[in-house]
Amino acid sequence: FAVRILGVMIIGGPLCTGRRSRFSSLDLRALERQGLIGRQSSRWNGDNMAGNLVEATDADFDAVTKGNEWVLVDFWAPWCGPCKMIAPVLDQIAAERDNLTIAKVNTDVNPVTPGRFGVRGIPYLVLFHNGQPVDQKTGAMPKPGFDQWLNSHMA
Repeated sequence: FAVRILGVMIIGGPLCTGRRSRFSSLDLRALERQGLIGRQSSRWNGDNMAGNLVEATDADFDAVTKGNEWVLVDFWAPWCGPCKMIAPVLDQIAAERDNLTIAKVNTDVNPVTPGRFGVRGIPYLVLFHNGQPVDQKTGAMPKPGFDQWLNSHMA
């Protein structure tokens, strides 16, 4: 993860392989409790948002994934090239599938949830059914690949 706190960029955690961070998970939890990370507002309001694209945070991740039958979670970051490549594909899938919610989790400002799922690289996609993870994929793929992957689980 990479977090900007008081103008200082902190890099470490599960997304940085081979580097040791000065910050432990306890440090991250303390920063989260203080509202410095993972507490930004999201568009999730508890309503059924199937067929939509929503932003999820560390604070509301469980509500988002359990609030809809099928949820595809996209762990991404603004600086990630492959994440930018699949964003329009995910927008299109969200518009086409009324039984699927796509939840985007920005790993730069929400480091706790990616850590829970062992995210080591992005984009990292996790498909949930009724709040339970069903499958995951790492990396970009074309829309037909997404469709085939989703159809294999949702059919």
